[in-house]
Amino acid sequence: MRCLLGVSLIAVLVLSATAQLPTSTVNGTVTDPQGAAVASAKVTLLNQGTGVTREISSDTQGFYTFANVVPGDYTVRVESPTFAKADKDVRLEVGHAFTLDVLLKIAKAGEVVEVTGAELAVNTTQSAGFNQPLDTAGKFFGSGGPRAFQFALRYTF
Repeated sequence: MRCLLGVSLIAVLVLSATAQLPTSTVNGTVTDPQGAAVASAKVTLLNQGTGVTREISSDTQGFYTFANVVPGDYTVRVESPTFAKADKDVRLEVGHAFTLDVLLKIAKAGEVVEVTGAELAVNTTQSAGFNQPLDTAGKFFGSGGPRAFQFALRYTF
C-alpha cells in the first residue's frame, strides 16, 4: 500500500511539473495598411538580455508563432519587401501566450527597400529591323546627305 501511495505521489508531481512549462509563446498576424495578410514576412524574435535571435516567416494568412520561448524582454522585428520594417518590444512571462498583431506600413522615401533581379543583356551592335551593325545603318540613312536623297528619288517615282 505504501509503495502504491509513493508511486501515485510521484506521478502527480511529474504531471503537475509538465503542465506548467517554464516557457511562453508569441504569435500574431502580419497585415498591410488595407488589412490584407502579408505572406512570407520575415519575423525575428530577439532576446534583449542574451542577444539570441530566432527567425520564422509568416504563412499565407500572415500568421506567425514562436513556441517554447524563455521568459524575458524581447524585440519582435517584422520585415517584408516594399514595407517599412516594424519593431515592437514585448515582455514574456511564464506560461502566457502573447499575441502581437503587426500592421506594416508602406516604405517612405529615404527608406531602403531592397529589390533583386537579374541584369538584362542589351545588344548594341545590331539594329532591330535590318540586322545590320548600327554604324553602317547610320551611313545609309544617316542625317540626310546625297545617298539618302538618291535613295528617295529612286524609289518615289
